[in-house]
Amino acid sequence: MLRFSDGGSVTEVLTTLEAPTRFGYRLIDVHGPMKALAVTVDGLWTFTTDTGADGQPGTRISWSWDLAPTRAGRFVMPAFALIWRGMAARTFDRIGELF
Repeated sequence: MLRFSDGGSVTEVLTTLEAPTRFGYRLIDVHGPMKALAVTVDGLWTFTTDTGADGQPGTRISWSWDLAPTRAGRFVMPAFALIWRGMAARTFDRIGELF
């Protein structure tokens, strides 16, 4: 179970594991503020070898997800998607700074 700072929680179930190139998961048992928006979320992380603009080898990280919205959640998904994309972009920027 994952607990969030807003008091919400989800259970994360591993659905795919192909080390070291990808793993997938499903979030279920959504509680807290997200309960009104999502029934489940399926996510996939992939890692591929890539050469950066500087010619140095590195790893390209991709993250995709598919959210199954609640009936009410369908109406706010366009706004939620915009907010989430901004948060995800900042997260990836921070990951890049760490390595």
